[in-house]
Amino acid sequence: TSVNTEGDTARCTGEVRRWSHGCYTLVHDTDTNIHEYALDSILYFNIPESLYSTECGGFTSYIADGEDDELLTVTPANNTLALVYRDTETLRFIKYINHTFTTNKRFHDLCFVYSE
Repeated sequence: TSVNTEGDTARCTGEVRRWSHGCYTLVHDTDTNIHEYALDSILYFNIPESLYSTECGGFTSYIADGEDDELLTVTPANNTLALVYRDTETLRFIKYINHTFTTNKRFHDLCFVYSE
């Protein structure tokens, strides 16, 4: 969902997402928010304790555009809110959730991005 009033450049988009084994996201050149300053707000819930480690994947990784080094890792934890303000050169993606996170487990998040 996107909310925008005429003449205003502020925009807020949101998603309700379900994650399980095999899920991931990519860094897209066509992402409308990648070349703007943005505030990412991610609320995690129904997180199994086995995902509290980065060994399973499923974490949000922030990287600099054109670089391989990771700037920040946000690991999901139950009932937590992650707020990350990123600049125009910072990209994000969700790391692949691998086989150590069993196939019958799932978790959810609410992800909202506010940009101007």
